[in-house]
Amino acid sequence: MKSYEREIKAALRRTAERGLSAAKEECPVRTGKLRDSISLSCSDYAAEIGTRISYGAAVELGTGRTAPNPFLGRAAERVRKKAAGIFINEMFGGVR
Repeated sequence: MKSYEREIKAALRRTAERGLSAAKEECPVRTGKLRDSISLSCSDYAAEIGTRISYGAAVELGTGRTAPNPFLGRAAERVRKKAAGIFINEMFGGVR
């Protein structure tokens, strides 16, 4: 049986990179500071996309004064729909 560890890691990285791009595309832009702060942290079997900008959560979740603008949620949904295909392609060369 073949070990797919390298392929799994590569598929996770590729999926996470797509997520990072999608998050930057979905991010509302006033000055560009929030969009430019979006980053990717990836380990062997986990990836995290987010921002450390203090108002990032307020934009995503909304406040008592502003409606939510879930740019990270939209990005995650976009990539979720493609993730299986990315993993299949990475692990099996597109063979189904």
